[in-house]
Amino acid sequence: MKSICFVHTGKAQLPDLSAYKDYFSSSYKVVVSRDLKGLEQYDILWFFMGLHRYTPLESQFVVHEYSSLSLPPFARLKDRIKVLCEEKPDLRVFQNEQQFDLMNFRDNIPAVFRDMGVAEQFFDVADAEKIYDLVYVGAMDKTRCLEQAIDKLLKIKPDLSMVLAGRPEPYLVERYKNYPGIRFIGAIDYAAVPALLKQARFGLNYVPAVYPYHIQSSTKLLEYLAAGLPVIGNINPWTKIFLQKQNVVYFDLSQMSEWPVQDFALNSSPNKLSKQFLWQNIIRNVGIERYLPV
Repeated sequence: MKSICFVHTGKAQLPDLSAYKDYFSSSYKVVVSRDLKGLEQYDILWFFMGLHRYTPLESQFVVHEYSSLSLPPFARLKDRIKVLCEEKPDLRVFQNEQQFDLMNFRDNIPAVFRDMGVAEQFFDVADAEKIYDLVYVGAMDKTRCLEQAIDKLLKIKPDLSMVLAGRPEPYLVERYKNYPGIRFIGAIDYAAVPALLKQARFGLNYVPAVYPYHIQSSTKLLEYLAAGLPVIGNINPWTKIFLQKQNVVYFDLSQMSEWPVQDFALNSSPNKLSKQFLWQNIIRNVGIERYLPV
């Protein structure tokens, strides 16, 4: 049995990594590494791209996956440096064709497109008592401009109860320290996220129309919907296309003047994401195996 080693820096949350491990474990010996030492022993090296200084053996098959474009500041410059400095792989994986076009690789290396998916536990999580009006799970760095959404929501509902899971920037904690209903709980184990979602009446999906966020899939939105939550959020280019294809409850924050009634929201549409978004289905439909050595 051939081996696959998934290599990553550990800086980013990678729900797709666990999905890959589950998917390929029946056909390959699967290993995960944050270290470039000892990679010579594996048949397939699968890099989640930052900058990896490793020269593969001629016998090794190399995959470069761009699960995200570089983040601000200087996002486009960072991506250009990656293009110029990387060793050439045998296969590249991108989230979508727009991401591929923006990276602008000028070679004939094959590429596949693998969108984001959702783990099974989000679909199967049990109902729970509603403790919060709203939940947000995800990044809270300054480039996300999360305060723009929270400030507007507080104007609509001054007694808003909201729980935020992730690593908040200090300025956010300071900004809302006098709002007892705004609770920052820090980073939590990924396995605990589905149960947390069920404690809220709505999920908050706020992704500013800023490169590259606005052209990449919102994993949090998929997870909220898989758990059956109606969602409040903004509309950016990716969200607009997604909502045109999916029949789900989504309240456009820019159009809101009052707090939505949850019972009405849940009864107005079948607010459940299709299981076509399960990770195993997402990976299978790409057909990556046809490129890999067996």
